[in-house]
Amino acid sequence: MADEPDNLVLVHLRELRSEMREFRSSVEESTASINRRLEEHGKLIEETREMAAIAAGFASLAAHRVDHMSDRVEKLEKRVDRLEMPGGP
Repeated sequence: MADEPDNLVLVHLRELRSEMREFRSSVEESTASINRRLEEHGKLIEETREMAAIAAGFASLAAHRVDHMSDRVEKLEKRVDRLEMPGGP
């Protein structure tokens, strides 16, 4: 009995405390890693949102230009039709 610790409860509590420190450290490392990844994903999402807004702007501009070109083509077709009519313009 001379080799046994004075208080087995204290020995177990110290072991638990040590294990809890290791666990806490592991959780903190994991949390930091997850936070870094979330920040990276957040940046990617913001970049994607900006690119989508730019693409929508280009699409709107292209639609406007198509409308303008359609109007011009229609006017030109009318002029050609008048020129092709018997008796001319």
